[in-house]
Amino acid sequence: MFLFYVILTGMIASALYFLLPTLLGKPRKTSEGSSVADLNLAVLRDQLHELDIDLHEGSIDVAAYQKAKADLEKRTLEDVHEHAMAAQESPHRLTSSIGAAIGLIVLSLGMYALLGSPRSIDEISMEELTTAVQGDTKNAGTTNAQLTNSSSQASIEALKRDLASNTNNAEKWNQLAQQYHAVKQYSEAADAYAHLITLIPPDAAVLADYADTLAMSQNRNLQGEPEKLIQRALKIDPRNIKALALAGTAAFSQKKYTDAAAYWKQILPLVSADPETKQSTIANIQEAETLSNGLVPSDKKTEAQSSVSDAVGAGTSSIEGIVSLDPALRKLVADSDTVFIFAKALDGPKFPLAVLKKQVKDLPFNFALDDSMSMMPNVKLSDFPMVLVGARVSKSGSAMPVQGDLEGVTEPTPPGTRGIKITINSQRP
Repeated sequence: MFLFYVILTGMIASALYFLLPTLLGKPRKTSEGSSVADLNLAVLRDQLHELDIDLHEGSIDVAAYQKAKADLEKRTLEDVHEHAMAAQESPHRLTSSIGAAIGLIVLSLGMYALLGSPRSIDEISMEELTTAVQGDTKNAGTTNAQLTNSSSQASIEALKRDLASNTNNAEKWNQLAQQYHAVKQYSEAADAYAHLITLIPPDAAVLADYADTLAMSQNRNLQGEPEKLIQRALKIDPRNIKALALAGTAAFSQKKYTDAAAYWKQILPLVSADPETKQSTIANIQEAETLSNGLVPSDKKTEAQSSVSDAVGAGTSSIEGIVSLDPALRKLVADSDTVFIFAKALDGPKFPLAVLKKQVKDLPFNFALDDSMSMMPNVKLSDFPMVLVGARVSKSGSAMPVQGDLEGVTEPTPPGTRGIKITINSQRP
């Protein structure tokens, strides 16, 4: 605090240094050190002397001399009177100026005590001052995810305050559950959904969301209560896509492959406008049907089977490479999350030309895509000159791409390319 007072007093003194001469009316000095009044008197004496010379030499007559002399004497008296008055007023100005200076200091200190920060400048380090001026560069790397999380937490607190006074507001309970889910607080989200379903009529979409959230809170386990919620949702709306997808996933995880395929087949006519979802669902169905028949899926072939397939699929239709996950995103996924590896036409249909299904725990994984993996017999990988090869992590385990899935896609490449490297390094908006 002492340093603040020293700085404040110094600033006021600097200002008064420039203001006091004007306030006091102090005579200004010439470069020779004479005052303005002395200089004016010297000029007047010189002019009188010149008048005397002009009269003596006959340059002017006596009348002109007398008139000019009277004017000079009058000006001299006026000048002397003016400076005498200034000198007389100076003590009063000095008193007023000193009073103003003291008042300014007292007022400044009073305002600081009333409005200023209780933390003194003495306590502020040079590092903090530099940070205040230049900005805290340590925070420059704040990610969008962190900012989004902060915004979601603020929304959560606001919703909780609103619900404290109105516990039966179903819309806000739904918003609260979704906000909790967004920041991955799945247990809290499940509790919010549990309260929500007591306030509204049976709703398939809400029950499906509740089941999904509850499963996430149970380490992605759909068995038990989540599965019961899914079945309740399907009784209300047998065409609810999310409930069908979750039902198929639950059956698949229990090795009920025929049931899984049956649930997923019901999704196909509902996603005809979404080719990518449709083809991903077909890939799931094919894998489930393969397993239900006791066969080895295409991504789990024996060494002998692989050699036969490689011979059949050899040529320009095959694309080979390796897919890996960016280590920075590893914490966002679990080993059991599904990975879809696919090839899509650069110019052509939007659905995948070939799809391979793995899990995060299999990464990094050497893959091969060829015509044998085509989703439609008349649309093959080898039919297109350039394709995009990519991989996507599906956290829900279903075929539907959703916000938050992780992805990675290569540059356009022709079929027959070997050694492609795919890195899953971005999050689906």
